[in-house]
Amino acid sequence: MKTKKTEMSVDEIKAFRTRHKFTQKSLADLLGVTWQAVRFWELGERNIPQTTVRLLVLFKKFPQLMQEF
Repeated sequence: MKTKKTEMSVDEIKAFRTRHKFTQKSLADLLGVTWQAVRFWELGERNIPQTTVRLLVLFKKFPQLMQEF
C-alpha cells in the first residue's frame, strides 16, 4: 500500500497549537513527545516526524479525536 507523504510547515504547527489553545507542553503531552521537540519544530530547527504529521492531520480533520487522548 502506497502512502501519500504529508507535510506540515512551521507556521501550520504553531497555528494548530494556538487555534486549539495548547501550550507547547500540553501539545507535547498529547503527542507523546517533549515540549522541547515542539519548540524545535516551531523554530524550524527540527523536522516533524512523518507519523506526528499524520496524527496532526487527523486531529485537524477530526478534532473530537483529541478528546480520546
